[in-house]
Amino acid sequence: MKNDLDFSEINDFEPIGGFQSTSFKGTFDGCGHTISNINIIPQIHSKNSVGLFANLDGATIKNLNIKNFSTYLPNGTYYIGESKVGALAGNANNSIVENVTCENILVGSSVFYNPSAKAYLGGLVGYITGESKISHCCIKGNNNIIFRNYNTKSIETSHVGGLVGYSEADIESCYVECNISVNRIRNYLAETNYTKQYFGGLIGKNSGNVTQSYAVGSFDVSNCYQFFYFGGLVGYNTGLISNTFNNFILVHVEDITNAWSLVRSESIVGSVLA
Repeated sequence: MKNDLDFSEINDFEPIGGFQSTSFKGTFDGCGHTISNINIIPQIHSKNSVGLFANLDGATIKNLNIKNFSTYLPNGTYYIGESKVGALAGNANNSIVENVTCENILVGSSVFYNPSAKAYLGGLVGYITGESKISHCCIKGNNNIIFRNYNTKSIETSHVGGLVGYSEADIESCYVECNISVNRIRNYLAETNYTKQYFGGLIGKNSGNVTQSYAVGSFDVSNCYQFFYFGGLVGYNTGLISNTFNNFILVHVEDITNAWSLVRSESIVGSVLA
């Protein structure tokens, strides 16, 4: 990039690569510039990847600032299948994200009509897999991540994190300042078939290496039932975590049952698989 970009005159920004199909596979160097005022109106699809970039595959994104990003309609975000949502990218595979700052973002998803739906929400990236790495990135300022379920029962799974919803990546020297709100999750597809949901200040569900990173902010949780993993840093972890801390607090809790390790300031992870 040679200049800052301001998309305030575009009411509905379409992610680079579209909502589903085309992946960005090159190198994008923001050179320290800022992309601001991105508003995305979510679409009705069986699958959605939503962010500045829809999908990254073997890509490198670096030295970029994203400011004033929004993709959320409180009562009209009809994700009916699988949604992957993040300010930078909805989905990433075998990609490097370095020195990216997101400021004043609103990332949200509301699921309707589909009990087999899957949702992955992160302040930076919704879903990241493969030999990926995120380093020296931050979510700062007034940031909100919101998840709502309007199914009469449940969805199959949801992963919500201040930085990444679901992560297999190595994450180093990152921090998050955000508020996470979760509401109306009824976690059963049948009486004996319970689903699982993962919520963390930094990462919802993690299987990568996380080091020298932290998260500060708050959880607002209500009307949630059965098999929830909450953690101040990571909701559920099978990776390696070192040199990290969190200061996530619960600002509002109402009508909660069977939440595993509900957030405390000393709770790094909601659950660890040895």
